[in-house]
Amino acid sequence: MRRARACFGLLMALGALASGCIVQDGLHVGRTVNPPLPVPGFRASQHRSLSAVDAVSPTDVWAVGGLGMDVYGFPDLKPLTEHWDGHAWSRVPLPATGLSGGLTGVAAPSSRETWAVGAIRGEPFTQPRAVMLHRNAGVWQALDVPVNPGEATRLTAVAAVSSNEVWAVGSVTSSTGPWTASPYVVRYDGHTVHRVTVAGLVPTMGGLTSLSVEGPAAVFVGSGGAGYSPVKPGRVARWTGSAWQLLPPVPTGPEQVGGLAAVSPAEVWATGYSAHVWHFRAGHWATETPDPRPAAQVDAVDAHDPAHIWVAGRPGVGPGAEKDTQMLARRDGVRWSVRFSLPVGGGLDGTYGVGLSGLRVRAGHVFAVGGQEKALVIQN
Repeated sequence: MRRARACFGLLMALGALASGCIVQDGLHVGRTVNPPLPVPGFRASQHRSLSAVDAVSPTDVWAVGGLGMDVYGFPDLKPLTEHWDGHAWSRVPLPATGLSGGLTGVAAPSSRETWAVGAIRGEPFTQPRAVMLHRNAGVWQALDVPVNPGEATRLTAVAAVSSNEVWAVGSVTSSTGPWTASPYVVRYDGHTVHRVTVAGLVPTMGGLTSLSVEGPAAVFVGSGGAGYSPVKPGRVARWTGSAWQLLPPVPTGPEQVGGLAAVSPAEVWATGYSAHVWHFRAGHWATETPDPRPAAQVDAVDAHDPAHIWVAGRPGVGPGAEKDTQMLARRDGVRWSVRFSLPVGGGLDGTYGVGLSGLRVRAGHVFAVGGQEKALVIQN
């Protein structure tokens, strides 16, 4: 009976009844249809996506992304925040931040505090600017993020060491050139958001795409490729408390390090939108393959502890479009096993193109989110 209730709660995720519920190895999956949203100039049928998820506990989970479609039917996202209370998902209102944009990172260090980051545009066709939102005691507010004139900035990920030390990373480009993205790092000190030096990251690293924190002297960041023709592979670096330290190049050179999960100040896992996951320990990288089937793609990683590493992405079920579905795999300290894999036509109508981009493991519970035209949540 408890499984039935969990399935129903997931089907009601984000306030809309899904077309079915699938259970694999204790993981429940449901996709949501697009509910109406009373925003002037927007249709009732909304484009939505979920990009990131974090959990304080199994009954206190936050997911962020974007929601919206213009009058012509094209995506025109506004920041979206959802909360799971153990029974149902609900949309949480946010302060007005701009004309359009979306959220790509979330951190929930306690039940009292939540952080969300992304990028917004104040007017059509203007440069995006980074946005950093903070929820304290139930009230959301937008913080001032340092930006120089002529810069286009985005924040892609956020992580909290404590209430007085919150890191966020992303990319910055200048209207005067060069046009390639450079690392952009900010830190909240309990009062103000400050820009952090990127000396040591430039020019090796491009815009930052991932972040994982194991303490004030163990802030790991991952980048997209730097430069043009050819693009330099993505890299991983660590803030030691006083300076940035580049880790050795990741094997096979992914163009982007899309996910990071630090286990200790000297051990971290990385994903790069390929079939592989990389494990850094004792000063060296090792390459592993969670899903050996062709066309698999690993997008996100999280570590419950060294013996419980989870990854999320798209399963290898054959060539072509079949990879655009969902996969979760777990490493038990010795080997990988695929714990959830949903091929095209696997029972959830409309999930084509909905890979899993956000993953969080807390107290043995797994939450994964994704979505391009339909928001998707997987949880146990």
